[in-house]
Amino acid sequence: MFIGTRGRERRATVYFISRVLHDAKVRYQMIEKVALTLVINAYRMRIYFQNHHIIVKIDYLIMKILAKPDLAGRMIRWAAELSKFQIQYQPKGQSSPKP
Repeated sequence: MFIGTRGRERRATVYFISRVLHDAKVRYQMIEKVALTLVINAYRMRIYFQNHHIIVKIDYLIMKILAKPDLAGRMIRWAAELSKFQIQYQPKGQSSPKP
């Protein structure tokens, strides 16, 4: 996780999370692995996610997939968990909005 100041290019690493997938999680589709990563990060960094607006820069259309009404099983649970936070998804190359 990086924290940056608006209008400046400086970013500082404030938290590093590493997790190895075992058993069935290794066979998840890539979009499920991305959603799982977001849920794990939201859980471990709950204080940041609850008190700040989070911008996730990613090349997957995770926002559109998590907003689908026809999700099943774990994806529904993960979408519900992530909906508690102010998360904005942006393509990796896009710059953050100015205040």
